[in-house]
Amino acid sequence: MPDLMGGNVDVSFQNPGAATAHITLGFDVVANSPEQYAEFQRNEIARWSDVVKQKGLTPD
Repeated sequence: MPDLMGGNVDVSFQNPGAATAHITLGFDVVANSPEQYAEFQRNEIARWSDVVKQKGLTPD
């Protein structure tokens, strides 16, 4: 199911009007594979986890 959804999202963003509409709403349009997204998330967690720990931040 995720592959089907991802493929449909990719196709929809090939329509310039759809991408522009999302950008106008403040979204960053990034159409990549589920694997690329998972890698991005891992990198972001690694990037920000030290900052969160150093500052003693907690979810409220």
